[in-house]
Amino acid sequence: RDTSVFAFVRAKNNQKVLVICNLTPKALDVKFNAKLLAGNYVEVFSQKKKSFTSNEKITLKPWDYLVYEVE
Repeated sequence: RDTSVFAFVRAKNNQKVLVICNLTPKALDVKFNAKLLAGNYVEVFSQKKKSFTSNEKITLKPWDYLVYEVE
């Protein structure tokens, strides 16, 4: 179990939010292997669009966090 990254999904009805937090002072590559995450998202704070596949890899900056909402 990796305690460097805290990530969770909240879903209700047709709404889904994905939160990913880097809990370290180092940049991290994070790989997700979950069909649950596949879909089109918008990052809540930057409004950047992102498509997640079931085998997605992202890089988080030190102490970075991302909050995605399903489009």
